[in-house]
Amino acid sequence: MDNQIHDLTTSITTSLSIPNQTMRIQIPVSMLRENGSQWNHTLIFTLFDGGHLNPNHVMRTIKIKWKITEVCDMVRAGHNRFICRFSNVNDQERIDDN
Repeated sequence: MDNQIHDLTTSITTSLSIPNQTMRIQIPVSMLRENGSQWNHTLIFTLFDGGHLNPNHVMRTIKIKWKITEVCDMVRAGHNRFICRFSNVNDQERIDDN
């Protein structure tokens, strides 16, 4: 029984140990460009209120206030910080100009 526990412990320790060599991963440039292009037509904004705002209410209110004509994706990125990605470039340009 002690041998089994020792073998199991050794096996777990070996499989969980981090290798001493630095791992390098080559990421293709095309993949980097695709990943970066997902942030085109995007605004990041923070609302300074002091309190915690309900993300669902913020997203709904911003879409109405900005009069967004087409679909936009909005996600919460932190405390009262949101990312809005527009499907219509004209919506973003209109908001940027104001």
